[in-house]
Amino acid sequence: FETESDTEVVLHGYEKWGHDLPKKLRGMFAYAIYDKNKGEIFISRDQFGIKPLYYYHDGDTILFGSEIKSFLACPKFKKVLNKELLGAYLTFSFTPTDETFFKGVYRLPSGHSMTIDVKKRKRGGNDERTSWKNYRFCKRKQNSARVYHLEANLS
Repeated sequence: FETESDTEVVLHGYEKWGHDLPKKLRGMFAYAIYDKNKGEIFISRDQFGIKPLYYYHDGDTILFGSEIKSFLACPKFKKVLNKELLGAYLTFSFTPTDETFFKGVYRLPSGHSMTIDVKKRKRGGNDERTSWKNYRFCKRKQNSARVYHLEANLS
């Protein structure tokens, strides 16, 4: 190691364990690693969801960050209100899905990682989103965010 930064530990951990790195980490984290050799971006979030991680996709534009306001600086970010979410928020005082108030912006769920194939993304490819928690998850549906939390706690 050349520094005293925890970032260096994450990078060396990724070199050793690759996509299994989140299973080895303890504590709160959210990170993104660009793997030039694989042509992919790997993002991951801690299993309790303490550190936020948001992502946006529209055509060839990919944005991710710990705050949505960081997306506002990108001229390609479309600031469109997600009207479908307003009813749930006004009813429950929170958003019950991974969606946010901006269309196309999502929260990466706690204990999840996502691999973005940079080359395929430019051609409109799909992201691979996986859970690495030691919980049993149901298949994700658009409005089933609370279901997988319930199943995880009952197992």
